[in-house]
Amino acid sequence: AVAALGQNGSMTVIVRLHSQADLSDIQDRSRSIRLYRTVQRLRSQADNTQQQLRALIANQRARGAVNWAESYWIFNGMVVNATAEAINELAARPEVASISADKIMALAAPAAYDGPVVPNLNVVAAPALWDLGFRGQNIVVANMDTGVDLNHPDLLDQWRGGSNSWFDPNGQHPTVPTDLNGHGTATMGVLVGGDNGSAAIGVAPDAQWIAVKIFDDQGTATAADIHAGFQWLLDPDNNPLTDDSPHVVNNSWTFQSPGCDLEFQDDITALRTAGILPIFAAGNAGPGSN
Repeated sequence: AVAALGQNGSMTVIVRLHSQADLSDIQDRSRSIRLYRTVQRLRSQADNTQQQLRALIANQRARGAVNWAESYWIFNGMVVNATAEAINELAARPEVASISADKIMALAAPAAYDGPVVPNLNVVAAPALWDLGFRGQNIVVANMDTGVDLNHPDLLDQWRGGSNSWFDPNGQHPTVPTDLNGHGTATMGVLVGGDNGSAAIGVAPDAQWIAVKIFDDQGTATAADIHAGFQWLLDPDNNPLTDDSPHVVNNSWTFQSPGCDLEFQDDITALRTAGILPIFAAGNAGPGSN
């Protein structure tokens, strides 16, 4: 792909450093302490090892070989839009472990809602847990999807609100939860939806939700967007002293080419170390049960 760029072409790549933070000793019983230590360890690793690479990229940008670049700490690396010359220069750096193209994710169409009966809740015995008093109280769940329609009557009251409860890495809807597709609203409904439509639809109706809109309004998500989303979930208010991350994050999306892929391995390790449980759909296409 780099060779095909020509002299004036550019592409977006993910640059990953050899030196990645070791989180294996962070095992505190307190979730807030684990979260703080995880974020601090990741930030420190990036700050201490990216300095020379950032200086090189700044020089490349000054001479027009890099259009834009963003540093990441959830994995130790950078996302860079650059020319072939600049990418090859980055690849020659000893601290760089790999350079890969920014991948495009695929999204299944939202499933149609065909009536008030929601048998999935009975299948997983949610009503029995509700009767025992477990309805998601004091729990925050997130999804990374096409967004969420804040005005949906079954979701409006469950939004946590504030400036630390919504993130759109594409910048199309920076402050208000929005979903022009419907898929993210549907998955959030499965998680925390209320019963304003006469039927309970959410497994944990008393939980609060926050969300990351990884898919833009045209239905495209990139690996860089998803890295940014996972990083935001670790520290939504950009202050590691406050525990405002979710307890669970749902991911109902897939690669365009299914199979084992380790692109987000470091992200998932960081989330789990911090006490955030990531859940992924086993496949993402319906309506057949297979």
